[in-house]
Amino acid sequence: MVYAFFGLGATADAKALCSVEEVAERFPRIRLTSQGHQRLNLEEQRSFVESHWSDLQVMFSPQHIGETRKWRAAAADELTRGYSRGS
Repeated sequence: MVYAFFGLGATADAKALCSVEEVAERFPRIRLTSQGHQRLNLEEQRSFVESHWSDLQVMFSPQHIGETRKWRAAAADELTRGYSRGS
């Protein structure tokens, strides 16, 4: 299975900070897999970006990008801890 995603980040950054799926976890879930994870196809990712465009503009604005980066780092740390616990 090929897994594709759209990336999001500040316009000043060369690389995306995170995927649309990662950001979507901060909002009400669209749908979950049987394991409880959210997996969005490209159409669902596109729709999410369109419907949350104003929220995303704030999250990735110069005034809030620091908070968004801190959130992303904390989420990555939690994911890493989950793997080390064997969850």
